[in-house]
Amino acid sequence: MSRIIEILNFEEGYREAPYWDTRNFPTVAGGIRIGPQNAPLNQYQFTVPRRAGDVWKQCLVDAKTASMNRQPAIVAALAQCNDARRDILYSMAYQMGVSVTRSIERLPSSFSLGLLDYFPETNSRRRVRPGEICRVLLGNDCALTGYVDKWTPVLSPGRHEVRATGRSRCQDLVDCSAEWPSNVISNSDALGIAQRLAAPYGISVTTDAASLRAVPQFTLNWGESPQEIIDRVTRWSGLLYYDLPDGGLFLTRVGNRRAASGLEEGVNVEHAWYEESMDERFSDYTGVSMNFSPIGEAGGAGYDAVTLAAARDPDAASMRYRKRIVLVESTLVCRDMATDCINWEMNRRYGRSRALRVVTDSWRDSAGQLWEPNTLIPVSLPTLDVKPQDLLLAEVTYTRDEDGTHAEMLLMPPAAFAIQPYAFYSSIMELT
Repeated sequence: MSRIIEILNFEEGYREAPYWDTRNFPTVAGGIRIGPQNAPLNQYQFTVPRRAGDVWKQCLVDAKTASMNRQPAIVAALAQCNDARRDILYSMAYQMGVSVTRSIERLPSSFSLGLLDYFPETNSRRRVRPGEICRVLLGNDCALTGYVDKWTPVLSPGRHEVRATGRSRCQDLVDCSAEWPSNVISNSDALGIAQRLAAPYGISVTTDAASLRAVPQFTLNWGESPQEIIDRVTRWSGLLYYDLPDGGLFLTRVGNRRAASGLEEGVNVEHAWYEESMDERFSDYTGVSMNFSPIGEAGGAGYDAVTLAAARDPDAASMRYRKRIVLVESTLVCRDMATDCINWEMNRRYGRSRALRVVTDSWRDSAGQLWEPNTLIPVSLPTLDVKPQDLLLAEVTYTRDEDGTHAEMLLMPPAAFAIQPYAFYSSIMELT
């Protein structure tokens, strides 16, 4: 007779009230995850008595068992086991999982995998060595190509767990130092610079942006990473950059491609959190430069003597007066980019003030495509007062664990991803 629920409760423990697990996921009962990572516990005002928790967990185990029974190799292995050994395999399957995170603001992408220590029905250990190259497949689709960073076996009185974590190939652009002859970059655009920096690490760089301008000559700082340099040249060129499933780096603009389907309340949304804030927004934005006369020497002119640009947020202004003074870098002053700087400050703060986190029940849209960062997603959540609109997918985490298959998504208005203006100091001398 199976004792799988008793085993899982021993391994996981039991708490009637919601709590954060070791990775800050809201959890309840015998380790049942109930929300996305870092979600506030005050959103879960309930308790789960032990009898109800056991029934809930049995439903999850039944779903996991059904999934295992669709795999002929696993069915053959289970047929050779007695009840106790089957329970051990069910326990391993219940606790193992996969998590892959991709983002347009975080380089590189990352993954975490729960694994068996031994191959089924053998005494051969399934050893994964840190540093090995790997591909993470979600179904038949490659989600990440990179390297295993860490191999972490864990032993406790009730559990033997093995976990492998890693990042995409672009990790070498973040961790390592840049190589460039003479440390002086000239006569090249953002694509050419990124390709040359990535070449020593075997990383391809592509773009869908046309008519890239040549970057002004500038000097690298000793020891800085390729990613730090790429960040500067892409800001100057108005580009986003992030990695692709094949491990390559991609330079692009804010996306305008629309997913085949979206997120709709009552259809495919399991959990949703929407935050609309005003604490980081202001009614008036003023850009000033300290390259000119100090305010104390400007007489009655005051701030007018050093003001380069101004902008007003009508939503914030309709509530009350809140002023934000921004120091404009000297490079932007020389390039007449002060207005761009102030508009970026205002628009980005607007975009960041409307953040939507959603947990949906599938990794894919209605066309069978994985949810892709930098894609516009139609959203409708009337209970949260989120009217039908298209939001940009900033980050997605594909998960499969004891709670099933989910995609955890962070979405914001496209204005949240406007590129901060940038100009190189070395170009000042050309204008003076």
